[in-house]
Amino acid sequence: DHRDLHLSLRRQRQMCIRDRLEGILLVQEEIEGTNIDVLDPLAGLIEEDDASNEFDLWSDSLQLIEDGRFAEASEKLRYLILSFPEGNFIGDALFWLGEIYFLQENYIDSSDSFNELISTYAEHSRVPDANFKLGMISLRSEDSNKAKAVSYTHLTLPTKA
Repeated sequence: DHRDLHLSLRRQRQMCIRDRLEGILLVQEEIEGTNIDVLDPLAGLIEEDDASNEFDLWSDSLQLIEDGRFAEASEKLRYLILSFPEGNFIGDALFWLGEIYFLQENYIDSSDSFNELISTYAEHSRVPDANFKLGMISLRSEDSNKAKAVSYTHLTLPTKA
């Protein structure tokens, strides 16, 4: 059971990394050769170190997760969330922090992370996964009525054309 969760976590992480890399490559192709000041006149005011530090924290966190060093990864994710509250990786950081807490059977903190993701970043691609995890937390907490309610809350059925 724990091995299945670890494999699931690894697959989700790999999908997340692949999606991020594809997005970065697309953006890089779009702006290659373009003067950054034309795209954003305030770009010169933003310190490059901040973006680099945010990405470094994010990638370090993912590597620690992959290595199974969950305590260190959760520290880095919390630091990322506190240091870059408007950053590019906050939604994903909240999701992975919730995943780590879930694997550690710390269901209260896990639930808090998933709920923050859902309430603050309602359009984030990880929201359906967070809702699913909340249902699993309820099942593990032996609250099957809440588990069913959470699992079906955001279920979208196809409409007839």
